[in-house]
Amino acid sequence: MTENSFYQPTILLYGDSNTYGWHELEDGTIVRWPLEKTWGGRLAEALQGKARVVIDGLSGRTSAFDRPPARGNGTGSMKGVLLNGLTWLPAALSRVMPLDLLVIMLGTNDFNYQLNKTAAEATEGIRRLVEVTQEDISWRELTFYHAPQILLVAPPHIELVGTPNERFFPNGDAPSAEFAEHLRALAEEKGVSFFDAATVAPVAHDTDGVHLSLGDHEALAKGILPVIEELIENL
Repeated sequence: MTENSFYQPTILLYGDSNTYGWHELEDGTIVRWPLEKTWGGRLAEALQGKARVVIDGLSGRTSAFDRPPARGNGTGSMKGVLLNGLTWLPAALSRVMPLDLLVIMLGTNDFNYQLNKTAAEATEGIRRLVEVTQEDISWRELTFYHAPQILLVAPPHIELVGTPNERFFPNGDAPSAEFAEHLRALAEEKGVSFFDAATVAPVAHDTDGVHLSLGDHEALAKGILPVIEELIENL
């Protein structure tokens, strides 16, 4: 048995509140779905030890943009730079080296009223994450580790009409619905993998129209599992 027979691939899920497991109770209190019930927790269980899954979900995280400090950013009043996915990415990558697969599901927070980005602009934010991972060696400097494979995930669409969050997204549902095609094109350009979560969890069914219900988490985990399995089998 070779030394590599004992190697367990590491997968990093890098996302926002829908990777964290955000859920709002009827009284407005924010809680987290049980970790094992989130799509990341379910994915980890379904892989049955084939890989180590690290869940890095931060509520309020954008692709690559600072957010103005405001109540409700993340789970509190965090400074905008801390919610910039690009700012934290090198540290997130470094702390789990060696890393085999980076799964990015971000972009929804780019569409809110503070940033009001288009689908194309949010995609440019994701581009910067891909380029830092692939091309900027500073996060793995002085190591022999290679850059991980990348899987870009287009989030389930937001569905805002009649929800409390409708006022926070000036352009409504449109940028979210358009995002997948932009991300697909970016993935092809950069030679990375792509998965459209809306093919298995079309819209966010939690009460606010932005966050995933338990059913959405389950559907996403089941849908993305064969994609992940194929990627780690080819490492």
